[in-house]
Amino acid sequence: MFKRVSVAISILIILTILGFGGTPIFRHADYWIDSATDESCVGCHVRLHPMMVQEWKNSPHFISSVGCEACHGTDHAKMQSADGKVSAKACGETCHAREYTQFTLSKHSKPKTGRKADLLSLYPDEVGGCTFTIGCHAVRQPYSDGSSGKCSVCHPSHSFSMEITQDPATCTVCHSGSNNTEGEEYEKSIHGVMYRTVGLEGGGANCITCHMPNGNHNDGINTTDILLEPGDGQLTFVHTMPREEFEEKRAAMIGVCKQCHGTKLAKRALEEGDAFRKKGAYMLEEAASVVRALYTEGLLDPMPHNRTPNPFAGPVLFLGANQLFDREMSAAERIFYRMYMFTYSSAWRRAYHNLPALMRWHENEMLKNDLIMLRAEGARLRALARAGGIIPDPPHTMAQSTSPK
Repeated sequence: MFKRVSVAISILIILTILGFGGTPIFRHADYWIDSATDESCVGCHVRLHPMMVQEWKNSPHFISSVGCEACHGTDHAKMQSADGKVSAKACGETCHAREYTQFTLSKHSKPKTGRKADLLSLYPDEVGGCTFTIGCHAVRQPYSDGSSGKCSVCHPSHSFSMEITQDPATCTVCHSGSNNTEGEEYEKSIHGVMYRTVGLEGGGANCITCHMPNGNHNDGINTTDILLEPGDGQLTFVHTMPREEFEEKRAAMIGVCKQCHGTKLAKRALEEGDAFRKKGAYMLEEAASVVRALYTEGLLDPMPHNRTPNPFAGPVLFLGANQLFDREMSAAERIFYRMYMFTYSSAWRRAYHNLPALMRWHENEMLKNDLIMLRAEGARLRALARAGGIIPDPPHTMAQSTSPK
């Protein structure tokens, strides 16, 4: 009987130490903390934010005796002024130098600054309250230490779980929606199907498999933009890439693909995506030419100089992403904006995620449909002008018409 009681007491003591009963006691760095009386980081936050402490307890940091001060420092006023946020640079300087160096080369680390960033703060209704410091763009957040980038967007604090980070659902928090459809495309692809059914061990692939091979934190290490060949026309609305850079990144992507596929198959699939992406880009150029012609003829209804100016460009025609700030654009401009921002954007993503049915029979048809509707709108406006239904009102100066990427 005495032995049974002794064993029970021993088990109770162990569970209490590990935080499973009574007043939790946590291992913090190299010493123990009684959270009922202690006013240290853990002692205080276990009362204020118990789940935060529990996440840390389950994290690799806890196992490695990495305490709060390693990431947050010891200046409580400074922590509060930063809302407790920790920059990627701090993570790199403390422990993760290799990952931080790679991250600084990535698209995720590039801050959005300048006029557009300012306008997002001034006109939050145009983008549902999005700014370049919250939501999806928080990964690019600038910090007072001069760096930009926030690791915890993908590595959720305070757990920093690799299982969560590698789950495609973590990526689709941002990479989903009407104009960033990578998440939806992946889910429908054979890669996504295999990942859900047989996992990585069975030959499936997650986002990291292809886009961050071997854990490389430069997410753009093997992704390409459009390569213009000799004789190709100019492209205004998409990014292009010099041949040397294109070939280097394409070789890196094929190196990933051939871990599971034949080299010829990988090349052919990527080249089909390239061709479709370029074809769609030239359809955008044709669509833009229709809108520009209507602008020159003074037939857009309303014309830019007769409506509230686009805060990014002023009272002139402005085609591209920053049309989102234009609250009163004409129907023709709106058709172009939909084609540019949504139809084309999802079309080429489907091409590269190997969804031939959706690419050819849905997105390709939608691109053509937008172009047909835009031509029809142009014909309608010209017929209306000939009948005297509208009076042409050409722009005051053509030099201000802009069409940036």
